[in-house]
Amino acid sequence: MTTPQAAISSARPRTFILVPAAALQLCVGILYMWSVFQPHVVRHFGWDFQVTAGTSSIMLFAFVAGTLAGGFLLDRSGTRPVVTLGSLVFSAGILATSFLGSREPRLIHLTYGLVAGTGTGLVYGGVVSCVQRWYPRRRGFAAGVAAGAFGFSVVILSPLAETLVGAIGLPRTFRLLGMVFLAITLTASRFISDPPETAAPKAEPARDGRPGRPVSGGASEAEPVGGPGGAASAEKAPAGARQYRPREVLASPIFWCVFLCLFFEVAAWVVILPIIKTLALARGMSRELALAAVMVTGIANASGRVASAWISDRIGRGRTVVLLCLITCGASLWLVGAAGIPYVVAVFLVAFAYGGPSGVFPPLVREVFGEKHAGTNFGMVLMALGCSSLVFSRVSGILSAGAASSGDYSASFFLTAALGAAAAACMLAAEKLWAVDGEQGTVNSEE
Repeated sequence: MTTPQAAISSARPRTFILVPAAALQLCVGILYMWSVFQPHVVRHFGWDFQVTAGTSSIMLFAFVAGTLAGGFLLDRSGTRPVVTLGSLVFSAGILATSFLGSREPRLIHLTYGLVAGTGTGLVYGGVVSCVQRWYPRRRGFAAGVAAGAFGFSVVILSPLAETLVGAIGLPRTFRLLGMVFLAITLTASRFISDPPETAAPKAEPARDGRPGRPVSGGASEAEPVGGPGGAASAEKAPAGARQYRPREVLASPIFWCVFLCLFFEVAAWVVILPIIKTLALARGMSRELALAAVMVTGIANASGRVASAWISDRIGRGRTVVLLCLITCGASLWLVGAAGIPYVVAVFLVAFAYGGPSGVFPPLVREVFGEKHAGTNFGMVLMALGCSSLVFSRVSGILSAGAASSGDYSASFFLTAALGAAAAACMLAAEKLWAVDGEQGTVNSEE
């Protein structure tokens, strides 16, 4: 029997789902504007800058944890309840931040970092998962739209936030944004729904079937995928595609190759981001050009999410990720001696390559490990983001401290180039492992 929600969903054009999805992502993406809010927070409350700096790390880990928890809930209750819950938690965190006093600075770690960060993860994971199911032949495109809206939030809302803080003050800005976001996200959540054919998980197929789709393949069904020679070819997803349970994913070497690929690729950006403006000024660039190098990162990050997802639908997920890793490697080496406009271009490329995996990894995980537990499995892969941030933010601090006295930042860029190469090697290894696993699955199914 068709449920009312399924009937409504089937009557809508699938492009409709992208509108509320983008609205949700634009709202929760403001969480990554902490670098915009932090100077105002320090000035308003008189807090120590280093104490408030920890908010970004807590926020990132809460985001990853929220995505993982949301994936677990998605696989059991569907998208709308998870996104609605995330909207409430996110808005509550922003609103609670507006009522903070100056006595305890670490409370902002709880409100903006932990609470709002968890809500953002719930919404982000739910939206990205949902839009992919509406576009089974163009998963990269769908994931790119959702991830791109999240990235463009910083570009669009940063000027607005700066204007509001100057006009009505910091607490009222958080309060106004919290109320507006609550209204928008709850309204948009009402229009988020799973497509009828995937509203409930289907029974798991035979365990000896071929696992998922190749890492280098595009989306499911008869979508063009990258063949061995690089030409596009049409390939049907196997009828007995294996649906990996989370514990099976953790036991798979393919998962660890994908995990390490994301871990290394994200690390390059974590190392480079804190020194962009400082190094530009040290190399004799004007303050305006140094600021442009920082501002261009938001546009590059968001563009990378959309463009990489679109490219992956045509040449394959794995090949796109390898290309992004090589861009990171090449741009890092360029930054060793770049100055002026070439410096800004190189920074743009690094930020572009950092944003790209956000549009490629969601469909990649779904196609390799199956549809049934995709929410939880993607959350586990995304843990690489939090781990990388924790490890390499410390590495970046050590390298920056040494470079500040010597004036030579080459070690940071040689490291990020090596990290990009390591990430590419991990993805190539994942493709080879899948090829072996896929051949074994085919033999077993024939037997």
